[in-house]
Amino acid sequence: MKAEFEALTRNLPDGFLMLSSGGRIEAANTAASGLLGVPSAALLEHDFASFCERPDEVRGFLSQCAGRVDPSPGSFSASGTAERFSCDAFALSAGGGELLLRFRLVHPEHPFDRIRLMDLERKARLEAEADKRRNAFLSEASALLASSLEYEATLAAVAQLAVPTIADWCAVEMAGSDGFPERLLLVVHKNAEKVELAREYRRRFPLGRHDARGVTQVIRTGRSELYSEITDEMLDAAFSDRAQREMLRAIAPRSAMIVPMAAHGRTLGALVLASAESKRSFTREDLAMAEELGRHAGLAIFHANLYHEAREADRRKDEFLAILGHELRNPLSPILTALQLIRLRGETAFEAERVVIERQVKHLVRLVDDLLDVSRITHGKIQLKRQPTELSSVVSRAVEAIGPLLEGRAHKVVVEVPGEGMLISCDPDRLAQAMANLLDNAAKYSERGGTVTVSAGREGDVVWIRIRDGGIGLPAEALERVFEPFSQEARTIERSHGGLGIGLTIVRGIIELHGGTVLAKSEGVGQGSEFEVRLPAQGGAPATSGASGAPRSPRAGSAVAPRRLLVVDDNADAANLLTDMLAELGFEVKVALDGISALATAQAYRPDAVLLDIGLPVMDGYEVASCMRRVEGLSSVKLIAVTGWGQETDRRRSVEAGFDEHLVKPVEMEQICEVIKRLLPVGAGHQ
Repeated sequence: MKAEFEALTRNLPDGFLMLSSGGRIEAANTAASGLLGVPSAALLEHDFASFCERPDEVRGFLSQCAGRVDPSPGSFSASGTAERFSCDAFALSAGGGELLLRFRLVHPEHPFDRIRLMDLERKARLEAEADKRRNAFLSEASALLASSLEYEATLAAVAQLAVPTIADWCAVEMAGSDGFPERLLLVVHKNAEKVELAREYRRRFPLGRHDARGVTQVIRTGRSELYSEITDEMLDAAFSDRAQREMLRAIAPRSAMIVPMAAHGRTLGALVLASAESKRSFTREDLAMAEELGRHAGLAIFHANLYHEAREADRRKDEFLAILGHELRNPLSPILTALQLIRLRGETAFEAERVVIERQVKHLVRLVDDLLDVSRITHGKIQLKRQPTELSSVVSRAVEAIGPLLEGRAHKVVVEVPGEGMLISCDPDRLAQAMANLLDNAAKYSERGGTVTVSAGREGDVVWIRIRDGGIGLPAEALERVFEPFSQEARTIERSHGGLGIGLTIVRGIIELHGGTVLAKSEGVGQGSEFEVRLPAQGGAPATSGASGAPRSPRAGSAVAPRRLLVVDDNADAANLLTDMLAELGFEVKVALDGISALATAQAYRPDAVLLDIGLPVMDGYEVASCMRRVEGLSSVKLIAVTGWGQETDRRRSVEAGFDEHLVKPVEMEQICEVIKRLLPVGAGHQ
């Protein structure tokens, strides 16, 4: 209240006092201090009547005014002066409380002007109400702008709020990267026909890059423009085109404000507010409010742009990683297939070299998978396939997965995990991946011939797993940061031992998806490390559908019954090597190198299953699958995608196209045989 009082009365010639209900002075303008001849500081917190010749009469007059919001005239003489003052007092609210006292010196030649006083009071009250209305609008508009990062919808909501609260028209113009108006984002008026008229005006008479006033100038300079009154004469002087003037007269602006929407030194657009039917004239106070709104809008646009730019960069990063994974997997696939074929044929001349190459290829495949996994985990795109599982089977799979690394570094692995009684609800594949990453971490950072211990136990409803090594250890400050992707600790360690610095990030993501936690412990550098995983225990019986342990290498005629297969891949090396390997296993196999020939071959050959690449030229694998599902005699053929595309979206598209299985290159021969055996049980082959 005091702030409003001071703002409204600061420059008025009449004296103004704000009094408490008891007559104590709470605020005074400069004129009041001058008229009474008393410094402002001496007036505050004192009884007003004490400054008057007849204080009792003044107190009586003030008590009569309490609760009356209409002005009550009176007069008083100031102490120690011969001056007499006419005054007008009224309560600031009907319930009593503060009084507002306005007074002026009475001169014989200028008798007290009752009408002027009431007019000034009315104007002051109207201005106070307008100020309150402006503040309420600005508060609500600011809250709207801060509520969403979709700035176009938010600005539309603010414009709807502005009309008709403070204006009859509201328009938002967006600036381009060159600092000039680029597009009309929105126009708001209560009459839809008038909105279309305004848009038609903008289409017929676009803004000029060299306009000396208006939106172009505001965006270019960042300075507001206020037109308190717009007359026909002003329109005639500003616009030489008669049709343009006539359209403007139909729009009928009477007053207008154009303010920049700016943030961090850059003007992002302009906000136009205009009155028409209401015939309101905008003031400097209105302009100050509009400028504040423009600043809030500018910040909202700036932050929204930052957010969407980050989203787009993130999308492009994911797209790049997906393409990178595909392009790396495609050449790796024939390499791994060739190595497996050599092993299958029992050729031993270069067995040691083959083992090394195969191990390194698998390591490279794992690096590619890690890159894609960390992105999927970060964005919450991994869906767990939970089932009741004994922890011991998960640990066995993890130990098996990094067996070559453990053997290569001559490490001893001590497993102290109960075979039963450690049941958890988990995705066995993903949890085994997390455990393998922890074991890999322990193996890499331990000296050759070290010991890695895996232990587990149960505490109430929690199962814990600890993986302990005697390796290089971690400083205390690194224990939490080591789980961050590409953290300094991870980079420093993994650069010297091989890796991307994301293995532990993947571990934490998978464990947290399971509702668990993972902690790193170490007594310091050179003292080894321990990672503890805690997971919710699960009651019930374990699933028996998936066998743990090493998969057996299939041989011809033993793993699967003979079947007709069609291999489709535009990479001739990959297609021919996969064909040779499948033939070695006892299958009857044909090859097609593109989608069109695949359809023709399938119709003539009638395979039991088709191993189909997705990234084919002309007609991709999705189209080929869809066509096969519509061709008589092929609709029931088993379709297996064998592709370098392994994102969740790729798998969903495979299902939608009609594939029965989605395998990601490079594919182990054991995996292919297992899928064929499942999809084509004995007795379901080609007739």
